[in-house]
Amino acid sequence: MPKNVAQIRVNELETISTKDGLPTNEVYHLTKDKKGFLWLATRKGLFRYDGYEFLSIGPKAFAEKISLLDDQHLIVSLSSTGIFNINTETLTATEIASPKWSDDNPDNDHFNNVFVDAKKRIWCGDFHHAKFYDEKNKRWHLFRLFTNTAEDVTSIRFFQDSQQKVWILALNKLYFFDEKRRKPVLFKTFSKSITLRTIAENGNTFYLGTLQKKLIALNINTKSIREYHEGLNDTEINDVLFYKDLGLQKCLVATSGGLYTFDIFSQKFSHIDQFSQIKPRFTALYLDNQLQKIWIASDAGLLKYQNGKKSCETIFIPPSVAQLPVTINAFLKPNRNEIYLGLSHSGILKYHQQNGTFTKFDLPSDISVNKMAITHEGDLLLATTKGIYQLPKNGKALNRIFPSISSNVKVICIDSKNQVWLSSEYQPIQVFSYPKQQTLKLWSDKVKKEFWTKSLVNDMLLSDDGKVWLASWYSPGFGICYFDEKKQEFIQVADLKQNIKRHNQFIGDYFLALANRNHQIFASGYGGFNVLDKEGKILSELEVNKAKDNFPDDYFAKIDVDRQGSIWVGTFDGLLRFSPDFKQYAKFIEEDGLISNNTSNGFLLDEESKIWIGQKNGMNILKINELAKSEEPAVFLSTFETLGGTKISNQSALVKLLRYQNNLSLSFSPLNFAPAAKNQFRYRLLGINQNWVNNGTNNRLVFVDLQPNTYQLEVSIGTNHGVWSKKPYLITFTIEPSFIETIWFKLLILMCLSLIAYVFYRYRINQILKIEQLRTEISADLHDDVGATLSSISILSTLVQHQVKDSPTALKYLNTILEDTSSLQNKLEEIVWSLRSDRDTVGQLTARIRRIGAEIFEAKGINYEFEVDDSIGHLKLSMDFRRNLLLIAKEAVNNLVKYSECKQVKISILKVKGNLELIVQDDGKGFENTNIEGNGLRNMRARASKMKGKLTVYSKIGVGTEVKLVVSLTQIGD
Repeated sequence: MPKNVAQIRVNELETISTKDGLPTNEVYHLTKDKKGFLWLATRKGLFRYDGYEFLSIGPKAFAEKISLLDDQHLIVSLSSTGIFNINTETLTATEIASPKWSDDNPDNDHFNNVFVDAKKRIWCGDFHHAKFYDEKNKRWHLFRLFTNTAEDVTSIRFFQDSQQKVWILALNKLYFFDEKRRKPVLFKTFSKSITLRTIAENGNTFYLGTLQKKLIALNINTKSIREYHEGLNDTEINDVLFYKDLGLQKCLVATSGGLYTFDIFSQKFSHIDQFSQIKPRFTALYLDNQLQKIWIASDAGLLKYQNGKKSCETIFIPPSVAQLPVTINAFLKPNRNEIYLGLSHSGILKYHQQNGTFTKFDLPSDISVNKMAITHEGDLLLATTKGIYQLPKNGKALNRIFPSISSNVKVICIDSKNQVWLSSEYQPIQVFSYPKQQTLKLWSDKVKKEFWTKSLVNDMLLSDDGKVWLASWYSPGFGICYFDEKKQEFIQVADLKQNIKRHNQFIGDYFLALANRNHQIFASGYGGFNVLDKEGKILSELEVNKAKDNFPDDYFAKIDVDRQGSIWVGTFDGLLRFSPDFKQYAKFIEEDGLISNNTSNGFLLDEESKIWIGQKNGMNILKINELAKSEEPAVFLSTFETLGGTKISNQSALVKLLRYQNNLSLSFSPLNFAPAAKNQFRYRLLGINQNWVNNGTNNRLVFVDLQPNTYQLEVSIGTNHGVWSKKPYLITFTIEPSFIETIWFKLLILMCLSLIAYVFYRYRINQILKIEQLRTEISADLHDDVGATLSSISILSTLVQHQVKDSPTALKYLNTILEDTSSLQNKLEEIVWSLRSDRDTVGQLTARIRRIGAEIFEAKGINYEFEVDDSIGHLKLSMDFRRNLLLIAKEAVNNLVKYSECKQVKISILKVKGNLELIVQDDGKGFENTNIEGNGLRNMRARASKMKGKLTVYSKIGVGTEVKLVVSLTQIGD
């Protein structure tokens, strides 16, 4: 007979403790701010939790209670420090009140059980009073509730109902605050043995937790009470929470030694025995409607309970139903509410979804169910390791059918004619009529001999058009075929005309599973899967070895396709989901709720878009529709600090940082409080990274040695299923340059350099002026003194010459003196001319050469011509340059006068290609170029070398001579 047993669901209670980074396991209270950060009051102070790290905020003192003030502020009471206003944006703490230890009034030292009501009044209690602080007027209002000093300073507690009325619990009395009378009014007095601890609202009933092992239900309208304690083993009730789970009203109770559920209808407590051994003290409950979680504070850490709809549900097989361990090998779902589970031993289970119970149908313990199929009559047929079994529609037990078959039947399929197809390992396929169970011969013996002795069938599928498809290993072909009823033969899709040239598109020759959707066949196996049309033509393929992604496993054991066209594949290392175009894939593993990563056992995608996955000792139900709803991640900035510990509290549109704050650390969180492995991060720092940079599961970004600039950082978060946030988080920050990098510093440096240049310029000008003055003085002295003396010598020599006409020897000496004096006068005149600063242009030098040449040529009767480039007449010449140029010109003129016997001379001073050229040409007798070296020419070459120029002499007998000096214009100045 079948057994009916209630299911045991996986415990969804998760503990976060010091081993997970929680600073202390002593958690007393908790709440969430507007953004979704979780705030914890602990023994070591107030902490903010983002799912990754716990950030200490405010003084490090015993934090008792916290309460939200508004969207950006919360109030925390610290036992030894006072009450603080915490800015949740800037993460700063502002003191509201502190203990006055110096006076003798103990009430001034306590601000217990802080609570903020809808009017922003900050309530708390002491030994005698309920009191509130008016934040707007900065005033305290005290209401004495106890005449005598209370033994417990935490006796006064606060609550606000759905009508915004403030209620005050004070030992065994319940007050409400009368807004008109501006004072607490007594509503109900309970037995003196009762101490009220907490309160929760459910409709018109208050549920009051006490220290005396009782939960009291108080009707607000009638003031009638009822007490509940059946099943409650602990004395102190610290918190009560009503919530809805899958539409059902539920109640959770936190006590001093355990966690309980309370059934309003049966009025009984049920202990959650996960903590029965350590018996932690549970202090507070918080309902997170956004994430459908319940957060629980305790002295064993922070607890998280996932309520509401779950995208992945886990159901374990009760030990009373089947001997464990057992694996679910197959699924079959005949209707919406029931599903059959084929087990690895001892039979099958029927799971009733509506009430969560199992019905067991027994088989011998050594029989394993491989596959299941349902006939047109509604009978369930099982392919097992020892033949075929039947569960008739509405039957109570399993029966053995097809007695001739006792082997390991791996595959079973019912075709459109209600014929049963069976395949045993390395045996021919057999087809039987049903229910008559007669053997049918659908193909010839030749087909049987050639095909079935070389084939291993792993799966069968009845397609929409009535074909029976086979996934197999078939060495001569590629492992996929279908039965052609008209031809009475199996068609190898590899042999089809349309596939002859597509053999390289087959993923292999070993196929494991088949699926059918939208008139397409999906076949998976070793190395990937193929997609074919209903006639067998290959449409596409996904081959693991050729894909750019690194898939966790190449053994694609199971395959199916959902209504959106996504392909689901079961492997030994997770469940894979591929987009219809194969461009994206997601992986589902234990962190997503799977019992095990092995999804190669039982596998079924039903019409409600649920994937049933067989596991060891249980099963997973992946709800595709719920999964799509939950996969819309958002990202939030959690911390922003410089390396070295300086926290950046200003998280406005533009964050300005100093130059030394250029090493940054930023952390982000989706605030979904999911396992870290389920969140993926990527970023791009515009101006540096134009493309997204994958940061993996690491939620922290570090940037080192950023240069002064304005940066835009975009951060996107994705699930491990490949879904990314539509709107990335954007933060703009500027790193200000240091003073030495600013334009003002550069202008200052420019001004200093300009000043230095000006001072140097003035110094150089002064030096030049001094040199010019000295040259002028020397020139004047030479001209006036030496020149005058030489003139006197010349005059006196002339006079003496007239007086000694009769003495040839004396006359000879006098002539020599006269000639030398005249020569010395000319040289002195040239030196004086070269020293004068007002004779430093090319034009003035040209005039000098013209005058010297004219005197000599006219005296000798030689015709001459001067050619001068007027465009260079203004160019300045250094003193050495113009002296050397003048002497070279004079030497060339003197030589041609002495030796050339010319009739015509041409002197040219020109600008040619950035050079200054001096050319002296004559039409004299010329000479051989091989014998042209003399003192005069050597001196000319030496002077040309000093000028960094080039001197060339060209002469031809009977034609004339040319002397040419070429000097770069860059060498002519100072």
